Amino acid sequence: MISELKESYGAHFEDALISEINQVGTFKEVGAGQKLMEIG
Repeated sequence: MISELKESYGAHFEDALISEINQVGTFKEVGAGQKLMEIG
């Protein structure tokens, strides 16, 4: 997953933050139209 994070966000985030996201993050594929969160 680290290579995908660096490819997508390497120009925006520091390596330390990308490493932290890699350690605690969960990769999930979400289909079109699927709700990610309910606001309110």
